[in-house]
Amino acid sequence: MRNQLSFSRRQLCTWGLVFALPLFACVSKPTVALKDLRVTGPAPGGLAVDMVIQVNNKNSFAIQIRNIRAMAKVADKFDLPPIVMSPNELWLNAATGTTVSVPVIIPWNVVPGLLSETAGSSTVQYRVTGVVNITASRALALDKNDEPLDETGEIPRDVIVRAAQHMIPGAR
Repeated sequence: MRNQLSFSRRQLCTWGLVFALPLFACVSKPTVALKDLRVTGPAPGGLAVDMVIQVNNKNSFAIQIRNIRAMAKVADKFDLPPIVMSPNELWLNAATGTTVSVPVIIPWNVVPGLLSETAGSSTVQYRVTGVVNITASRALALDKNDEPLDETGEIPRDVIVRAAQHMIPGAR
């Protein structure tokens, strides 16, 4: 005679919870930080800038970066166009970090005022504020949230001048 295992629905639910709880017991919020902002050169709409965001996932499950929405201001005066990016296929495995490059443009009509405003300085200050929308768990699609991003930094002014000189002769 063959041995048969038989479980009630209640027993299956109980064991399911016992095995699933460790996955969610120590949930940590992912950390989001601006790692770098680099001027990459002239582009048709303005100076191309690469905003590099570092996202760290300390959890035991994968997370997905759904979208990034931010605003940037340079020299405490000039608002740049809104930054919107949706890298929906970007999953971060458990206990890893990754960098995401986000393209930003400093419009050509802003560049002369920016250079004039920062003429006596060797750097240009910037501030980026916004959110990075993250979904936890590839299998369960849980925990959609907006992780805040509020970072400041500086770019060497001479990098902006050199990149601008391609389109604005005599830029200083």
